[in-house]
Amino acid sequence: MKGGQNKSRIVSNGRYEITSVTGSSQLTIKNMIDSDHGYYVCNATANVNQPSSDRGFLGVQ
Repeated sequence: MKGGQNKSRIVSNGRYEITSVTGSSQLTIKNMIDSDHGYYVCNATANVNQPSSDRGFLGVQ
């Protein structure tokens, strides 16, 4: 972390882990089963209070 500008946050349980660093977040799903497939939606708010959202499809093989 340069000059204290980046803050990290980790939320975790036995099924998932969310790691957030300034400007980026990552979702890791653990111990997946077939029913975990589908769309996941991420809602976020930027530093300038502009709501944003994104979605990704998770396929299980």
